[in-house]
Parts: sequence; C-alpha cells; structure tokens
Amino acid sequence: MVKIKPFRAIRPSSYNVDHVASPFYDVLSLEEAREIAYSNPKSFLHVERAEVSLAEQFVDDREKIFKQAKENLLTFIENKWLIQDHKEAYYLYRLHRENEYQYGLVATIAVDEYEKGNIAYEEPPEFERKFDVTGYLESSGAHTSPVILSSPRNEKLDQLLANFRATKFPVYMFESEDEEDDSNHCVWMIKEESLVKEITRIFQEEIGGLSIISGRHLFESAKEVAERRKEANLNANPNAEYNFFLGIIHANTDELVTWPLSGLFIHAFE
Repeated sequence: MVKIKPFRAIRPSSYNVDHVASPFYDVLSLEEAREIAYSNPKSFLHVERAEVSLAEQFVDDREKIFKQAKENLLTFIENKWLIQDHKEAYYLYRLHRENEYQYGLVATIAVDEYEKGNIAYEEPPEFERKFDVTGYLESSGAHTSPVILSSPRNEKLDQLLANFRATKFPVYMFESEDEEDDSNHCVWMIKEESLVKEITRIFQEEIGGLSIISGRHLFESAKEVAERRKEANLNANPNAEYNFFLGIIHANTDELVTWPLSGLFIHAFE
C-alpha cells in the first residue's frame, strides 16, 4: 500500500504554459538546449539546463550551474511565468499523440515507500546518472522533473478519474511548440476535498505498489536529499515536503506513448 500526498504545485500560468513547457533536460545536448533557450526566454530549460545562461568556460562548473538554476527559477516566479497554487491538489495529465492517449496522476510520493518494499525499479540497475541531480535539488529546493511510475489498475480509481475529466474543464490545453512534435497536452486540477481524500485512500488501502519506469536517478537523488534533511532535523514532521518526491503515476504501461514535457509541475520542498 502506497502513501501519496497532494501538493501545492508551482506551475506555468495559463497564458505562459506553452512557452514554459520544454523537453526533459536529459534528452537534449547542450547545443540543442541552447538553441531552444536562446529563442525562448520562458523555456524551462533555463532552469533545468541553466548552463545555457553561462559563458562557455563555466558550463562544467557545477556550483555556478546550480546557483544560476536557482536564480532562474526565482526569476520565473517573480515574472509570474510560474505561479503556485493556494490549495494542495492532485493533477490529472493527458498526453495525446498519434491517435494515442496517455493519462497519469501527478502526486508526491513518500520516499520511504521504497524501504517498505512498495516501490520497485523497472529500469536496469546500471542506470546512468547523467547530471548531478542531488546537487541541483539541494540548491533549488524543488523537484522540477517527475519520476514516471506505473501502478496496478484499479477500477474504482479509473472510474473516479474518468468521471472527473468528463465533468471538469482542464486548467491547460495546449500543443507542443516543437514543430517535429505533434503532441497535445491537457491538465486537470483535482482540489475537491472528497476526491483528494478518496484518491489518497485508494492508494493507501488498495494499490499494492508502484514501479519506476523512468527517472530512477531522480528518485535516488530525492531519497538522498531526504535522508540528509532527516539527519539534520531528527524531530521533523514525517510529512515534511522533503520526505516526498514528485511523480506521474500511470495505471497501464502499455498505454505510454512518450514522456510529458518538463516545467509543468514543480514540487517545492523548502
């Protein structure tokens, strides 16, 4: 049984979402990231690949990169390109591409569920950590890329989410700015207390466990940061935000057609 929690997402304003949303940081070379970032000052690559804002001699200086990432994140918030929701919520994400639909529940998940045996890996153990994600998290105080997970299908949850999206307007509906990507993205915000409680209960009482499909390095770094915070705060609340990581949970991995864009959901843990 899995402990998940709603959260107050920092996310793009509706007016800026199609400009802020960007490809995942680790699928682009530095040159590709620079090309996108230079043409779009609102691209989230300015945060997750902050070296695009630095001179060439500093692109391998981790401390400068982390500092720049934090500064750029604060700039996005100050400019209101990113806003924070006032109420904790879950989010339902839909990606439509090539006549295929992919749905995922965006939530924060307790890091210690791994130690309890409720989170498993589908990625091979020799995964490659391409970037110093731990240092990035320590500096930014936020999870800015979600771990992608799968869960056993639950008919009750499926019906609840289907009814919700059929009766509620999304907060976002936009197309990718990438000319080579014809994907369409849609996000609903689930903030109704009764629904939030029921979703939380279903995962705690009926969902047997989760598997990490992609983003094992993100989870490992989130776990490392949580352990450091707990060592420094022995009497801290177990529900402290740093004890949770950001994830998108899919009920059926066969439905996955591609990964979501970055910058749509940010979980601040400081």
